[in-house]
Amino acid sequence: MIVEVPASREPDDLPGWKVTVGLAVLGALFVGALVAPIVVWCVFGTLAAVLAGIAIPVAWVCLLPNSCMNGGFLFAILAVAQFLAGCTWFVVGLVLIVVALV
Repeated sequence: MIVEVPASREPDDLPGWKVTVGLAVLGALFVGALVAPIVVWCVFGTLAAVLAGIAIPVAWVCLLPNSCMNGGFLFAILAVAQFLAGCTWFVVGLVLIVVALV
């Protein structure tokens, strides 16, 4: 009986590596999108942070799949989290406006 042994395995032959890399990239994008307004706040100030905190979730929802129908359950959860992050920054902006007027 002759058994063939492959000399080396290419990355395409490894099961699930594309999914793992894809999830890592998606996770990095998600964390980066959540942390970016805080970094903008430290560098440019509060108004820029509020604008970034609202613009980034809007861009996330417009550019990436955001429901179970078109992107799967994971994308739906991430879209909701980005939406809530945008709402949080919206409330921060409203509080800053009220504080400035008082």
